[in-house]
Amino acid sequence: MKVLFLCCTPYHLFNAINLAKQFHKKDEVDLFIFEHFDNAKLYANKIKASGIFNQIKCIKDRPEQRIRILRYSFSKSILFDTLKYYDQVEVKEYDHIYTSHKWEFFKIYLHKVYKKNKKVRVSYVEDGVETYVTQLDFQLSKIDKIRKIDKLIYNRLQDIYMYQPTTMIYKEKKELLTVLPTPTEEVIVCLEDIFGDVEKEVKKYLNKSIIYFDQPIEELDIGLSRKNTLELLLKHLSQEEFGVKVHPRKNNFNYKDYNIDTIEASMLPWEVTCNGLKNTVLMTLCSGAVITPIFLYKNNNIVILLYRLLLNNTIEHPLVNKMDQFFSRVEKEYPNQVFIPNDEEELKNILEQVKR
Repeated sequence: MKVLFLCCTPYHLFNAINLAKQFHKKDEVDLFIFEHFDNAKLYANKIKASGIFNQIKCIKDRPEQRIRILRYSFSKSILFDTLKYYDQVEVKEYDHIYTSHKWEFFKIYLHKVYKKNKKVRVSYVEDGVETYVTQLDFQLSKIDKIRKIDKLIYNRLQDIYMYQPTTMIYKEKKELLTVLPTPTEEVIVCLEDIFGDVEKEVKKYLNKSIIYFDQPIEELDIGLSRKNTLELLLKHLSQEEFGVKVHPRKNNFNYKDYNIDTIEASMLPWEVTCNGLKNTVLMTLCSGAVITPIFLYKNNNIVILLYRLLLNNTIEHPLVNKMDQFFSRVEKEYPNQVFIPNDEEELKNILEQVKR
């Protein structure tokens, strides 16, 4: 069987490796990596050395290519010829395509593969927390529907892979939900070989029993700032008790000004690192990253989310409302691990319990 994975982020690569190692050991498996993220080529070279995939193709996404695709998106003949803008990607007679990638390339490529194999199977693989809180949308335009690409995608879509499908808010295709397998020890070793020195990265976290996950809170436009969350943390924890995992997006707020130890973003994806932090308490305003070790590895981490407390239980913002629906489901699924305090007294009691 010929299988293809389309990947745009390190998390997509993580899932592709997990699925390829567990489901497709005897198949001819290819990997397309879109250079949407740092170190894409470096990861590609390391994955090549692992021998998991038959062919690995890095695809550049130059701005001028996007402009050309958009400019001619109403022309059927040119729309379906835009693959030439992607370094002459070969169209094979694939039997199975996995994607977390939803824009033009996937639609165009699937259409071309379908011409060669009318039975091609499509599986959608979760793209992190966003998949749990938004409807599955392949960004189909009116012109896509006229060309019946919408029917092509949804007729061929046979699986939606999620690590914890019971916590998904939208269930418009409930019958397609399939549980992503927990990485085996063999997969974990392979991931560590590809992504880097996990043991060295884990050591950055181990001198703190509690890690707070920074977020670009100001961008959420919910009336809160990083300073608000830090003041709350310092009210209940000493500087020695916790560290801050800094968000990779640069900002002007510096936790070190408050004598707080920080863990800077690194090349090693959190999805790989977190398996080595089984006893660490993870805190955040509403970052989905804190759920990762529970979903992916079934680890016993304690997770504390502060958004209800800091917003005085006023969950009016659309994004926060969706996140609250999701985290409420997670809290119900993991009642002894996930806590969402409503006030400071609850937070105080939770912290007293986890410090014992």
